[in-house]
Amino acid sequence: MCKDARGFLIVGGDPWWLDGTACGSSDGAHVTFSQLPGLVETLLYTLDRTTLTGSLRQCVVDSGSGASCVAGIAVNKVTCEPKTVPVP
Repeated sequence: MCKDARGFLIVGGDPWWLDGTACGSSDGAHVTFSQLPGLVETLLYTLDRTTLTGSLRQCVVDSGSGASCVAGIAVNKVTCEPKTVPVP
């Protein structure tokens, strides 16, 4: 089952807003996110439901050379400070 998923990453101190989908695995063990932080980039990552850790694959479209991807970027649950995240 898939649902809309929205969130953000902090990159260089600035928020990158994400919009996409989150889909649960048929065995209920993982959630896979497919999100678009920009017009030329996609993020695909799968998290273990019990640990909320996983691996990210980032792909960027380049008008000159097609697309390039980087895989194996660690994703981990972290505590946000401040607890209430300001929304611009």
